[in-house]
Amino acid sequence: MKGRHALDTVHRGVRDRAPIVCGGMTAVGTADLIAAAANAGALGFLTAPTQPTPKALAKEIARCRTMTDRPFGVNLTILPTLTPVPYDEYREVIVDPSFETM
Repeated sequence: MKGRHALDTVHRGVRDRAPIVCGGMTAVGTADLIAAAANAGALGFLTAPTQPTPKALAKEIARCRTMTDRPFGVNLTILPTLTPVPYDEYREVIVDPSFETM
C-alpha cells in the first residue's frame, strides 16, 4: 500500500475531499485555470513555458497567489525545441525558499 500512503499524504497536504490534480497543460495552464482548480479543491499546476519569459512566469505565479490561498505548483516541461529555452532562468523563478512543498 505504499502508493496509497503517498496519495493519502498528498491528500492531507492539500486539505481536500478528493486527491485530484490539474496537471500542467501547455497554453491553458495559466493562473485562471489553476486558481479555479485550487479553489475547487484540486492541486493545480501552472505550466512554466506557457509564459513567454521567466519574468512573465514570476508575474503569473504572483497573480495566481492573489486568486487563491490554496496550494498550487508549477510544472517546468522540458521538451526538444528548435530555439533555446532559458530553463535555468525558469527554474530560478520556480524554486522559492518560501514554498512549503517542492
